[in-house]
Amino acid sequence: MTQSEFLTSLDAALIKYNVKDRFRIIAHYKNQLDQAESNPEDLKKTLSRFGDPDQIAATYQKKEMSQPLEPIGIKFIKSFFIGMGLLLFNLIFVLGIYAGIWGIIIGFLGGGIGIFLSGVALFVSTFLTLPGVFHLPLLLIEHPVLMGSSGIFLIGSGSFFIIFSIWFIKYWCMLTVKYVKWNMQLIRGD
Repeated sequence: MTQSEFLTSLDAALIKYNVKDRFRIIAHYKNQLDQAESNPEDLKKTLSRFGDPDQIAATYQKKEMSQPLEPIGIKFIKSFFIGMGLLLFNLIFVLGIYAGIWGIIIGFLGGGIGIFLSGVALFVSTFLTLPGVFHLPLLLIEHPVLMGSSGIFLIGSGSFFIIFSIWFIKYWCMLTVKYVKWNMQLIRGD
């Protein structure tokens, strides 16, 4: 059996026995095998000393099962105090910044929609006379090509702000979900 075959079968056995500390165990055995790898005879001796990967995984499962469990009341009290601490921390430090960033995002989205709609109005007013368009600069009214191109520029700029805002909302929501999951893991003690 080679080093990679041993590590692969050990990983499969640890998964089969549902051992929680799988990565640390594999790293431990890989480190020992890497040290013995320089000499093929030492590698064979080390592999034979380790034994069957299935037996190794069963041994680790028995160790995990034999560890004493924490009483439910103590775990609940720990979780309660961790939850209260996180609640206060989030209310004092995180919530204001979080709401401020949402305000900025909504401001960018609203500004993008406003710029987009003004570009559409300017572009349409190039071809039609719209009521209330008399406040446009005389330069734009006299040069319809400049007016149309300005409308297209505003449509493009508004579209950019809208797309950027939607993209940022997507990633901000993903970050929020990860932060909430992390808080839940802290409270549960995972």
